Amino acid sequence: MYIDWISVTFKVDDYTDMLAKLEQLCGEIVVLEYGGRGYDCSGVVWGSGRVYWSDKRPEMGVHVSLPSGALAQSGKNSDYLLSLFRQQWGGKFTRLDLAMDDVMGVLNLDTVIGCARSRWYVSRWKQWQLNENSLGGRTLTFGSRSSESYLRIYDKRLEQIIKSEKDTSIDVSCLPDVWTRVELELKDDRATAAVDGILEHFENVGEIVSGWLYSMLDFKIENLSDENKSRWDTSEWWVQFLGFVQKMKLVTPKKVPSFDKLYEWVVSQVAPSLFVLKKVLGVCELERIVDEGRERLRGRHFSLIAARR
Repeated sequence: MYIDWISVTFKVDDYTDMLAKLEQLCGEIVVLEYGGRGYDCSGVVWGSGRVYWSDKRPEMGVHVSLPSGALAQSGKNSDYLLSLFRQQWGGKFTRLDLAMDDVMGVLNLDTVIGCARSRWYVSRWKQWQLNENSLGGRTLTFGSRSSESYLRIYDKRLEQIIKSEKDTSIDVSCLPDVWTRVELELKDDRATAAVDGILEHFENVGEIVSGWLYSMLDFKIENLSDENKSRWDTSEWWVQFLGFVQKMKLVTPKKVPSFDKLYEWVVSQVAPSLFVLKKVLGVCELERIVDEGRERLRGRHFSLIAARR
């Protein structure tokens, strides 16, 4: 298992200090003439890495995005970067890709796709999709790309062969005969929770990540005598690939309602409608509606009230 993508945001009072830290880590930030991701400024680090900040909205902090190429060019160990970004600089991760490779032929892409089509699996993801290109590449995905977790399974060897036609640095003769990749893409709270889990259990991180994946997706052997697929035996090839691990849930912290966010939402989204109701129905009827809403919410949202006090 290894880290294939890191995206992290640092909420800082002065983005210039953070940019200085990044330059000490990465070398010169080559400033571009445009921004991105909502920021009005950006720069390049480690070839394909990007750094974003904003002169107009400095409260957005600094965002760093490091794809696999940038991580490889950095020459830094992933555990060092995760520890630095999270534990020392207090970053919040917005994306973390975890990659697992099979170069022994344990995973057969046709078999995996066949299990997906037959629904011989149990998963937290409700949807799967098979994407094919004109060159024979196939990628099996689970989940939605916009969700906090997303899985890709594809022929990495074929991908590299296709890329080698334009990238002369890829030596096809050095590629393994079989190379199937499984990539788990995590975002936002799940990405940050995964980083915390990895840093806490780095000595057996492969086992931890395999356990997370096992709990998210479990390929099964069909058992016609049992309608409950969760009781079917796990496919031997999936157990072998994961390494005979136990299922482990990736736990994310509970989101505590924020009074400030609620207030901002009411002012920007609800207040205009309340103004119209007040004009049409009058103050007394509007107060009656508010009282009715209070009764419906009685006993709830005390955390918001306590936070405000």
